[in-house]
Amino acid sequence: MNPLEAIEFINHLEESFPVDQWTSLNIELWPIIRTHMGFDLTEGDVIESKRIEKASPTWLSSRWKAETNNFAGYLKALFDDQQSGVFPKRKAEVLFVADNNTRMDILGRHYHRLCDPFRDAYQSSGLSTEHIEPLRSFERFPRYRSSIYVNEYVINSLSKIFAVSAPSRQSMTPVKELRELFEYVRRESDIGIYMNEHRSLRMANLVFRMTEIWTRILQFIKPKLIYIVLCYNAYGWSVCTAARRLGIPTVELPHGRQDPTHHAYGRWNRCPSNGYKSLPKVFWSWSAFEKRTIDEWAVKTNYHQSFEGGNALMKMWREKRVAFVKKLDSMATKRFARLKGRPVILATPEYVSKSVDLTLATIARAPKEWYWLIRMHPLEYEIRNEELERSAKTLGIANFEIEYPSKWPLYTILQHADAHFTGFSSVIIEAREMGVPSVTMLKHGAIIFQNEIAAGNLKFCEDLDGCIELIRHCLDKGKLNEDATASRPLVETINALHRQLDIESELL
Repeated sequence: MNPLEAIEFINHLEESFPVDQWTSLNIELWPIIRTHMGFDLTEGDVIESKRIEKASPTWLSSRWKAETNNFAGYLKALFDDQQSGVFPKRKAEVLFVADNNTRMDILGRHYHRLCDPFRDAYQSSGLSTEHIEPLRSFERFPRYRSSIYVNEYVINSLSKIFAVSAPSRQSMTPVKELRELFEYVRRESDIGIYMNEHRSLRMANLVFRMTEIWTRILQFIKPKLIYIVLCYNAYGWSVCTAARRLGIPTVELPHGRQDPTHHAYGRWNRCPSNGYKSLPKVFWSWSAFEKRTIDEWAVKTNYHQSFEGGNALMKMWREKRVAFVKKLDSMATKRFARLKGRPVILATPEYVSKSVDLTLATIARAPKEWYWLIRMHPLEYEIRNEELERSAKTLGIANFEIEYPSKWPLYTILQHADAHFTGFSSVIIEAREMGVPSVTMLKHGAIIFQNEIAAGNLKFCEDLDGCIELIRHCLDKGKLNEDATASRPLVETINALHRQLDIESELL
């Protein structure tokens, strides 16, 4: 299914089943099921199955290998970056919970592009912060600011040791209704759905145990406010549930698109009047469009809210007050000067998606004087950059590079890009704000970014020669007018959020 078909199917389920009433161990089931189902329904629309690594022969051996590598990497990261590691020995007024996938290398130190601008603002005003970092990537250190490393293995182990006894499952779980739901999905969608009633209950059990641990962590740190990145996984659901239990407001910082077809943000048509405990209280939005996406359903509850705060890191890049921003821009200007005015196109394919072969084929057919910056997804770069480079060279492509555009900050790259070519990357949004027009070759991208097409910021064509002509048109037309949305300083924006949440602390 494409994203629009998938969200319409999910909304049909919300109309047909009392999904907002389903719980297990007092954990809401629908946010868990909806998230996994959204990925399952749309996977075939974007994923190139031949690029997915084959699983280990048995579930047990693959699970053991994953857990062993996970814990070994966790210990290695703790040791290698111990100077930036801390333990929760103190209270903090503001807590951040975000993994390290979004860290970027800033002159040898890894800056968290979503959290560190906020931490800088808070700590400059004398308010204490703490960052608990679920460890996903084991190479992103040393860190720019200190944080507490945790991982699923550790949280799981602690939850089994310290969690309180679980309530009776039988009295709370709608097993029959769940079975009916998944039978209906398998019958009507004709798509292989990984999630089923048993996996849903196992995930609820995990979220229950993690919620108990996070409750104790929050009781110790006593934050007035929690910022969280990626609310639609076990960490997000458990942190939000624990915070709601303790009356602490949560704010999700977006790492990409928020649109009506996104199953985590759009069209929650069956939401309890008090909202879902496992979802954030506030969804931070980059623009008025994303804010409307949240408001369309959140205003019907007395809990969930939107807040249009803009892109914090982009504010910092535009203001150019931070020393490392000035230095990086100067270094980039010198680097791009060697191209002597050649058109520069940023390409953002996702390696396991159907866009990568189309991207390479387009580059191979495009004018040789065009220079291509291929920026890979952070996780894909670590394991597949050499493979992608070999694929490009096999096609005779020489006018490209991968390492520099993949490792350097996106906004430094965008300042020197004349156009952006992608399948469905949310870089489309950030490119628009930096005045860079985009072209997509996938219908999937055209659907989820239809507002950008309507505004003239994104062009769509499935034909390779047509894409090349659209890119040529973007180069001839020049940069877009940069988006000035939410251009007030970050400190003023945070103060406005505090007022909305009735938090007394003001930043100076």
